[in-house]
Amino acid sequence: MFEAQIAKGVPYLDKRYSPDWVKQIDLNRLNMLNGCHCIIGQLEENGHFNNVFMTPEEYEEAIELGLYVDHKDHVSLNPIHTKEWRVKIRQLRKERSQ
Repeated sequence: MFEAQIAKGVPYLDKRYSPDWVKQIDLNRLNMLNGCHCIIGQLEENGHFNNVFMTPEEYEEAIELGLYVDHKDHVSLNPIHTKEWRVKIRQLRKERSQ
């Protein structure tokens, strides 16, 4: 469901944080609806999504990158969104450890 956006988000995260960002994510804590436990929240020193994406334009970018879901059903979509990121991060960890 979010594969296309996640595919755009990975290069953004690689560039902003380095390809090692995948090692820093606690998959048990990952929750894309929670600003502190989402990917950005876990990677940022000050630990919150809103410290990176603050303006309406930045929120639009976050949506395009698969880092935020702007949808009336975002709460019900969160388990799918989070699961797809977990799958992608596991895949990247495997690929990057070779």
